[in-house]
Amino acid sequence: MIKKECKKSFRLLELETIHRIISPSHQRRSVIEENLRREKAGYQGEKSLDYYLSFLSDRKYLIFHGIRLHNTNQYYFQMDILILSQSFFVILEVKNFGGAITFDEELKQLIQEKDGEIKVYQDPLSQVLLQKRQFAKWLQIHKISSLPIFTFVVISNPYTLIHFKNPSNRLHMVSNSMHLISKIEDIERINHRDVLTKKELQKLTKLLLRENESKKEDLLKQFQIHKDEIIKGVYCPNCFQLPMKRGHGKWYCNQCLQSSKLAHLFSLQDYILLFGTSITHKQLSDFLQISSRTITTNIIKSLNLPFEGKGKGRVYELSILERKMF
Repeated sequence: MIKKECKKSFRLLELETIHRIISPSHQRRSVIEENLRREKAGYQGEKSLDYYLSFLSDRKYLIFHGIRLHNTNQYYFQMDILILSQSFFVILEVKNFGGAITFDEELKQLIQEKDGEIKVYQDPLSQVLLQKRQFAKWLQIHKISSLPIFTFVVISNPYTLIHFKNPSNRLHMVSNSMHLISKIEDIERINHRDVLTKKELQKLTKLLLRENESKKEDLLKQFQIHKDEIIKGVYCPNCFQLPMKRGHGKWYCNQCLQSSKLAHLFSLQDYILLFGTSITHKQLSDFLQISSRTITTNIIKSLNLPFEGKGKGRVYELSILERKMF
């Protein structure tokens, strides 16, 4: 049973937003596109595993995508997929690589060769083993009974050619999507004694969901994009054209000729991703490119946003929209 679904990360959503609202000629656009490509590939690879994980018994297994927990110091650790049962746990590190990949066990690297280009990545086997140690420590801190924790690096692209250089005893931890379930079933045959009760497993589920903290980043700062460089206005939910025009209580797109009463909500989602949940009347008017103070006021009233302050110093809180959208 999936307890935490596979959803786009804040980083992916923010990259999609920045890609949409910066000029095609922007000097940082190619960097944004490369990062966006990688994030999309990761999301699609993780999402594709839901089909195979659906063959696991809902009665026995609980599945969590993208759990991010605080460890014993100021750092966090994140697991692509965490699988819980009453007898054992499984951590999956998902990689959506194309072409040919080589696990170099001596140098602890992953090497990808695709379209004549060679790239070197951190060793995902070491990554997932570190996650195992961190999760085991987290369980200990929260006084959860000790269970066997198994780890796998899952190559989600079925057409990837996998090689091993200087093979070691860690290579049993590598799997493709199709063989993953049989590997988990092999574990189940050996580890079939229940350690946790169903009530304890439910308690752990609630704890994981409560302690999970999504990572938010200031990508405008990271990629050195000034806020004045973004293209403002309401974008069309149908064709993503910027900006739409306002008239007669609706937004109109000159590109696809669609209209929408609520298109501004999608652009406010962009604002939340880039700048946070606090906004003034002036900031909303500027970001949505509304020239009429009356229209801006009517939109704010329709959203029924909580606020603090008075007059021009009033600050509205968009958290209610954040909860609905993410």
